[in-house]
Amino acid sequence: MASLRGWFRTAFVLVLMVGIAYANVEKIIFLGPEKLSPERDLSWPPLKRLSPSNSTLRTLLERAFPTKGDLWLALDPLSALKFPLEAPTLGKDSWFLLDELQEGQRYEVRVCWAATQPSSFHLHKYTYSEVFEDLGHLASLLKFEYPDMPSKGDEGLRTQSEGSSERDTADASSTTTPSTEAAHSVLYLKIIAGADYFTTNETLMREVPPVLVDIILDPYLFNVFPKSLVPTAVYIVVLAVIGFFLSGVIWDKLYSVSKTEPSPSSSSQGEVSRTEEKKDL
Repeated sequence: MASLRGWFRTAFVLVLMVGIAYANVEKIIFLGPEKLSPERDLSWPPLKRLSPSNSTLRTLLERAFPTKGDLWLALDPLSALKFPLEAPTLGKDSWFLLDELQEGQRYEVRVCWAATQPSSFHLHKYTYSEVFEDLGHLASLLKFEYPDMPSKGDEGLRTQSEGSSERDTADASSTTTPSTEAAHSVLYLKIIAGADYFTTNETLMREVPPVLVDIILDPYLFNVFPKSLVPTAVYIVVLAVIGFFLSGVIWDKLYSVSKTEPSPSSSSQGEVSRTEEKKDL
């Protein structure tokens, strides 16, 4: 009887915790990097920012179908010289700046999107030096910020980035006062959004629509538990405790009712005894 009562309580709590998933989630967990010096110019390129004080961003991300590239050309050296190789891609890159981080603090970035928009996401984080000292990352960043910028090769890319940075810095210094902010940690977030569907609609296969996402920067409490999930955890614990005691009360009521009702065997025995008494009379 005690084991049955425990099973009843467990089933009741599980029923209360059942929910329906309306969205998909992709995330990355990382630690805040070392602090940057205040002399570092973070105003270029002008990326959308996420910080602990502004931790949620709803935006549209451009998508693209993943490609395998033209790596088969490497099998023929002459063809490789005539036709430049294309690296495989997982989708279209989007860049964001994670600002006002604390060194050594654990963070989590989540990308949430509706299940009705089939997509695949790959999240990567880079430090300031990793982005601006790698031509591949820099090219991806400039292509995202300036999609109409023509390709000029490695040297042209470096010249373009330096020239744009100098112009933006000059414009900013002419209209604003020098920054007096203290040094803090920053990271660059790259989100690769890929289309993950197939349809007979040629328009949708040729022109992939953007996907609406929520990007959430979530610090960890004591580097153990995401801060935004604390209300949910408290709600689940309170609901489980209430369900545990409520299931006990319901079980006691049902058990008391079952004991007061006459059993079928006793009623049948009573009928047999009454018929025997009638026969004797």
